[in-house]
Amino acid sequence: MNFPIHQNLPRIGVIVMILVVFACSDKDNTLTTDACYGTSCLNGGTCLNGSCNCPQGYAGFHCETKLTPVSLTITGIEVSLFPLTDFSDNMWDASDRSNPDPYILLNPGPATVFSYYKSEVVNNAIAPLSYSNDLPYTLSNIDQGWSISVVDDDQSEGYQDQIMGGFYFTPISYDTDFPQTIELISSVQSLSITLAVIWNF
Repeated sequence: MNFPIHQNLPRIGVIVMILVVFACSDKDNTLTTDACYGTSCLNGGTCLNGSCNCPQGYAGFHCETKLTPVSLTITGIEVSLFPLTDFSDNMWDASDRSNPDPYILLNPGPATVFSYYKSEVVNNAIAPLSYSNDLPYTLSNIDQGWSISVVDDDQSEGYQDQIMGGFYFTPISYDTDFPQTIELISSVQSLSITLAVIWNF
């Protein structure tokens, strides 16, 4: 007895092989059309057209290299908390029993009377306070210490200005992930200052 269907087996085998080849070819094309396939970007980098787009402060093929900033620009200063009384537990402006009139001093090194930056005065202040005059202001030598002080303006009343509190800080020590703000907080001083900043490379 003859079984003619056997005569078609080689042809069917060829067709199956062709289909397998095309299927594999389509799978390979799907993998290779994604230019970012297999590309790993570090430190928050994102892949674009096969290359890592690195965030500020990072470089390298995989964003693996952390850059060193050369300076820091302060774009805003906010004092969200300050002591309500002086160190003798008296009101800052005891003569007229009003709130203090604070301004900001910024200096390289320990605090001095001469200031590299001096803000405007906020009269009869209530927290939070925002300072903006002569900003942005750029700090160089950010691997060295800087002092920032909150000072009560009493010269207009014929008295000497009083330092309400302050911080001595090294800007470069805050470079983890290069934040947009630097927060300086002291519960002992009842003082909190936030600097809005831009890192320059």
